[in-house]
Amino acid sequence: MSVRKFNSTLIQQLYLILVVISLCMVVFGCASTGELIGGSKDVLPPKIDSLLSTANYQTYFKKQDLNLHFDEYIVVKDAYKQILVSPPLQYLPKVTGRGKKVKFSFHEDEILRNDVTYTINFGEAIVDFREGNKLTNFSYVFSTGAELDSLSVKGMVLDSKTSLPLENVQILLYDVLYDSVVVKERPYYAVKTDKTGKFICSNIKSDTFKFLALADNNANLKYDLETEKIGFLDSLVFIDDSTQNIPLLFHMSTPKPKSKILGKNSKNFGVVELTYNISPDSIAVSSEPKDIEIFKEIVGDSLFLYYYTKLDSFTLILDKDTVKVKVPPTDQIAKLKKFNLSSGSSNVILAGDSLVLNGNFPVKKWEKAGIIIEDTIGIIDNINLSLSENKMKIFASAEWRSDMSYTLVIDSGSVVDIFDRVNDSFDLAFQVLPNNKTSGLNLNFVNFDSTKHYRINIIRGNQIIDYFTFNNSSTFVRKYKSLIPESYTLEIIEDLNQNGIWDAGNYWKKTQPEKMKITKTEKLDINRESDISVTWKEDTNISNTTNKKK
Repeated sequence: MSVRKFNSTLIQQLYLILVVISLCMVVFGCASTGELIGGSKDVLPPKIDSLLSTANYQTYFKKQDLNLHFDEYIVVKDAYKQILVSPPLQYLPKVTGRGKKVKFSFHEDEILRNDVTYTINFGEAIVDFREGNKLTNFSYVFSTGAELDSLSVKGMVLDSKTSLPLENVQILLYDVLYDSVVVKERPYYAVKTDKTGKFICSNIKSDTFKFLALADNNANLKYDLETEKIGFLDSLVFIDDSTQNIPLLFHMSTPKPKSKILGKNSKNFGVVELTYNISPDSIAVSSEPKDIEIFKEIVGDSLFLYYYTKLDSFTLILDKDTVKVKVPPTDQIAKLKKFNLSSGSSNVILAGDSLVLNGNFPVKKWEKAGIIIEDTIGIIDNINLSLSENKMKIFASAEWRSDMSYTLVIDSGSVVDIFDRVNDSFDLAFQVLPNNKTSGLNLNFVNFDSTKHYRINIIRGNQIIDYFTFNNSSTFVRKYKSLIPESYTLEIIEDLNQNGIWDAGNYWKKTQPEKMKITKTEKLDINRESDISVTWKEDTNISNTTNKKK
């Protein structure tokens, strides 16, 4: 064989090998289960195959396994949190997902009610395997009688303090109407709110119902925990063709529990620390004997009570609680933290403000000669000093001059606490903001209920700098000429009992929660006025403020 013929044959063989390899790559590439590059992403949820699945909307239903087939591979997630059967079953069903099928099995001891329409709402439990797309609002409905109930009721749930919609709240409907049914029995119907706080309860019968909105923390469909947020309607609701399209609105709150003392620490002379389950801001304090002066400070859920006495023991009276205090020896004062002062103000104040100093223990007295405030010219006269009610704060005021820098100097030993301990030296530099560097704020309140009483807190940082109330009017205007150019929070309370604070609802006393709206302004511009319009409407419009500068 010639060399030329041999080379030609070799080239043909190599060409055939390359063709075979290319074909194999194409074949095996097409058979691969990997994602094709450049293909569109699957964004659709699984779709039920009604021909292969157990028929939906059956009548004369007999207990059986439900087999639901879908058009793609699925998984079942959080079945016992997501899936809700209405009316509720006595026993937990078994729900499994495999391949393209979901299987719903009733407990062997479950007895279905006669002539009742059941709805199995799967929530977001059914998810496609590849992309995690959720099948939402899918329900399986059947009747153990001759007909399917066809009425429905809809509504929305809002948080009473924020007016924001609440998701995954249980809406419970009871056909037994006495008040304690919400504790003793499971509801006749139950449905959950969606991400927008809305709900629709379908396939229900015509009847009179008691409604409850419940954040069911222990998932037993009963209101049996005082920490569970609830909402309720003021009256029963009769559902028929004429009422089923009228939306229901719930305002939810966590009921205020009864205050409880969880801990006590009185080992240090002069201080009793009581830890509560809630903030003790409304606890009234007195003592027996009555001549012991008590100063109280609230830090979170703790109540600090400061005292000075030569008695061996005394009794604290705190609303309905009493606490016996065995007084430690006075030499234990040495174990207390050192008495000191700190600034309770920023380094910038307004001309009408007082400078605030915080003591870590109540203040007994001071030597005014040791407290000096000077500006760039020299020491200023006529400083007015005063104490807060609990003697934990010192307020210093004077006729401040705008656009002036000041220095506060407190000499060592000039301030004395109730244990006769003195302070170390302390100084603070601060500035009084001139009018041309302040901001104006015009507040316009519109569409309020003229029959209600409102309290408005103006908050900078975490401190209420002002508050006011109004009633007997649907509109109100409040103007501030000089404010520090920062962002402010408006806390608006529908203060029904006029006690100055927000109050939660109480199901047993049939009192609805007070509604609140919170609005935060943008940072105010220097030497300009900002107009803030706040609208109060009894609807589900969450965006209720406008903000413009002029």
